[in-house]
Amino acid sequence: MLLGIWSHFVRAELAFVVPMQKQTMKTTLLILTASLGSVLSAMAGTQYEIVANANASEAEWPRGQWVYSAGNFYGASQNGGASGMGSLFRCDPATGQFFLLHSFSGGNDGTSPSTGLFESPTNGRLYGVNYGGMNNAGTIFRIDKPGNFFETIHQFTGLSGGSPDSPPMEASDGKIYGIAGSGGAFGFGGIYTINLDGTGYQLLRAFTGTGGATRGKGEESGGLVEGPNGYLYGVTPSGGTNDTGVFFQMSKDGVTYNVFREWPSTGLQRPNKRLLLASDGYFYGSTNSGGAANRGGIFRISASGDYTELHEFDNSPNGYSMGGNLIEGTDGYLYGCTFFPVGVVFRLAKDGSSFAVLHRFTGGTTDGSQAGAPLIETTPGVFHGTTIAGGTNNDGVIYRIETTIEAPTLSVSGPRRVTFRGSSLRLRGTAADDLRVVRVEYTTKKLYKPAVGTTAWKARVRVKPTSSRVKVRLRSLDDDGQLSGLTTVRARRAE
Repeated sequence: MLLGIWSHFVRAELAFVVPMQKQTMKTTLLILTASLGSVLSAMAGTQYEIVANANASEAEWPRGQWVYSAGNFYGASQNGGASGMGSLFRCDPATGQFFLLHSFSGGNDGTSPSTGLFESPTNGRLYGVNYGGMNNAGTIFRIDKPGNFFETIHQFTGLSGGSPDSPPMEASDGKIYGIAGSGGAFGFGGIYTINLDGTGYQLLRAFTGTGGATRGKGEESGGLVEGPNGYLYGVTPSGGTNDTGVFFQMSKDGVTYNVFREWPSTGLQRPNKRLLLASDGYFYGSTNSGGAANRGGIFRISASGDYTELHEFDNSPNGYSMGGNLIEGTDGYLYGCTFFPVGVVFRLAKDGSSFAVLHRFTGGTTDGSQAGAPLIETTPGVFHGTTIAGGTNNDGVIYRIETTIEAPTLSVSGPRRVTFRGSSLRLRGTAADDLRVVRVEYTTKKLYKPAVGTTAWKARVRVKPTSSRVKVRLRSLDDDGQLSGLTTVRARRAE
């Protein structure tokens, strides 16, 4: 089982070189990088704690999409449970206790529900998919929150789709939609729909690979999201002209299918997580390869395919390969986690700026490692997530991280009343912030000018030869757009 799981990730990390094809959609490159020093300093100002340690009995390797409801978390674990074939669980973060809702047997109910759960807004039940089952092609299941009612509502057959390795979703019409990773007429999986009670299963579109009417391949896809126009949108990490992934739109009846982007053989490639439809109307997603270090990155794309690369992952301690899809915080920032080699929790602005590491996992018995789920913002500024390793039992953890948006501070070395000679006044000092100071600036009138440096800064203030006195106001600016209070230095010309 362990070997199979790791091969699942190794397969997702491979990069292929294919001929470059002309792109028809507008593409923008907007990559912002940070030095290791600035990344390390960006970890201040957050509160992090482990709220629960997973264990083999109830939840081993909790991963995939999960649900927060009435103060409890509901999720799926890839291993664990009575048969070691995976489980569904509830966790009370107030006590750190896990409660077993269902153990998968590896028989007709399947095994390893690694894509997690979603809660139906229609009936409040939890739904998910897994591998195995009657035809060894996967199943769709549902369960109530108390865990009293579990039901396998569909057995995949392979020919009509199988290997559902992305989380399904319920659309506005009250039906479930998802992506099958294999099967279908061409063997590349496809897009399916099914009613909440398990009736009416239909493979709406079979992926056709690198060409054909439904370009794309379903394996390792991130799932679907519904746009405000009622169409379904998604990405595949392979397929399309270059076999490096596509961005597609489909109507709920499957009649309309449009590919608005085929990833080229340069730049970021292989988008592999569910897209985030953010408040600005753009989709945000991640890739697991491409870029200067071939570690993937984060992109933005419009519904019509206008594309911008925002951030590249590299071989620094920031890690690479997203452990879950991006989410948008109530503060408007994007939040996510990396999986390899140990992983971090990060945030960045929607224009790709202000990348900041909020927590760097260390593993061992006191921390988790390798984030396995998207973050959930339970209250403004407070996020929870899971890892599949680390913790007391090395079975993963549920963690809590609270961000702080604080104004920066600024200090001046020496007294605030000084003397000067000649045509300039030299000042120096320090600035600090919960995340990162981006600028220190000063003025003697109305227009602010930048100082040299940020956390350690210096400024050479020009003074007219006829001036006997000068008043200098200084302030600092942080990643959140917060300004420090004004610091004033008064100087007079030396006799």
